[in-house]
Amino acid sequence: MGREQLVREIKAAALARMEDAARTEGDFKKIIEQWNHLDENRERRERYHEIGRPNAEMLHWDKIPICTMRLTKHQKAVLEV
Repeated sequence: MGREQLVREIKAAALARMEDAARTEGDFKKIIEQWNHLDENRERRERYHEIGRPNAEMLHWDKIPICTMRLTKHQKAVLEV
């Protein structure tokens, strides 16, 4: 088990303890702030992953007309048969 995984598990356990121990409105606000922080981090990672993709067309490669695709000689030969 790696160090990062242990840290994640410790933080998840701490958040679960905070949720169980919350009694006042202030406690619940702190928990909501923590969840919002985790959501913002997750969304940022997803955005960075999406930005790294070359273009949106490749996500739906079956919808691209064949004439606009770059094909190798082998692929062209297969399509001509």
